[in-house]
Amino acid sequence: MKRRYTIAALVTASVALVCTGAVGATTADMRSASVHRLVFGPTAWKGSSANPIKVGLSISETGPFAATGEYQLKGYKLFVSQLNKRGGWLGRPVQLVVYDDQSNPGTAVLLYEKLISQDHVDLLVGPYSSGITQAALAVPEKHHMVMLDPGAAATDIYSGVQWNFQAIERADRYLLPIADICKARNWKTVGVFVNSTSPFTVAAANAFKRRAARDHLKVAFEQRYPGTTSDFSSTVLGAKSAGADCIVGATNTPDAIGLVREINRQGLKPKLFAETIGPVEKTFLTSLGSLVNGVIGTTQWWPSLRTPGNRKFLVAYEKAYAGQLPDYHSALGYSAFQVLEAAIKKVRSLDQTKLRDTIRQLRVTTVAGIFKVDANGLQNGFKTYLMQWQGRNAWLVYPPNVAQRKIRLPYSR
Repeated sequence: MKRRYTIAALVTASVALVCTGAVGATTADMRSASVHRLVFGPTAWKGSSANPIKVGLSISETGPFAATGEYQLKGYKLFVSQLNKRGGWLGRPVQLVVYDDQSNPGTAVLLYEKLISQDHVDLLVGPYSSGITQAALAVPEKHHMVMLDPGAAATDIYSGVQWNFQAIERADRYLLPIADICKARNWKTVGVFVNSTSPFTVAAANAFKRRAARDHLKVAFEQRYPGTTSDFSSTVLGAKSAGADCIVGATNTPDAIGLVREINRQGLKPKLFAETIGPVEKTFLTSLGSLVNGVIGTTQWWPSLRTPGNRKFLVAYEKAYAGQLPDYHSALGYSAFQVLEAAIKKVRSLDQTKLRDTIRQLRVTTVAGIFKVDANGLQNGFKTYLMQWQGRNAWLVYPPNVAQRKIRLPYSR
């Protein structure tokens, strides 16, 4: 009874968000988004069946999450392209059915309902961001369909769910290495910038503060701001007098860029400066130029990692996308399909209950590392790494056993 109540509550909450406008979506928004429907996959097939297996998703092709959502989608598309060349699944071609959720949680809810009820997709993969996934995951829960979520690192959104699986490192582990580095260098104070409207960034910041307390590091300041913030002058000014040795930003890409620009404009001089999402993206360098120097970022994949198939993945991605390098969201999107494939091979069908029960027990080696989940569907296998911009080049710098370069400190000279 408790499980049924939890799932019903999730669905009711998501529908209520849409209906009340709390997430700004309307049926008109969904109709607008549906114009951007993409079907990716072969139209002709030589296998035993011409009936395609349809995998549905929404992704942020427009809006503030578009840059990162594009990476995740390209990871999905690359796997499907390779898959169909070697025979598809169960003798059938695989097609992606994709809609633009416009970086809007409410739109994503409506689109996942459409994918299941109107497009009749066979399988689901998740959207980008914890906030959008938090809203959308109620739909596969209602319909008893498996969904792998490589774009949702926040753990609290999975409370009580049965059909969603976290396919990305947990948010509460992103910034922990930074606290450990500060402790090892005998620094005493840390400061935190927090995007306060993202479940992911709030979770990452809270976990960092807990680790800082354990390591006897004083939190000299905590500055919170809405995710829609574009002017960070007052946010940074409020932190300037605290003089923290180490500053972290629990960020998404737009605010990560804005904070770096403003910190440099106002002359903050921490010994170390790190952010969560943002530094690994191409737009970080193109937006900031030389200001990227010294910034540390988190990542869950890197070209130099010796995970099985990683080199082939990198080469194929560059070939498919005109020399563009993937980021970890691409690798995690690709990895989600590796997990789906492992489950389908074991089950030998698309039975959702069998797939769910199998994924719970799977340990799959992917290009991003080991996928495995706990009893609640939370990720236990993937790892967090640190990269740093040194000049205009990005290098893996932590942990030492996989680092390409040593961390350069202090951040401000």
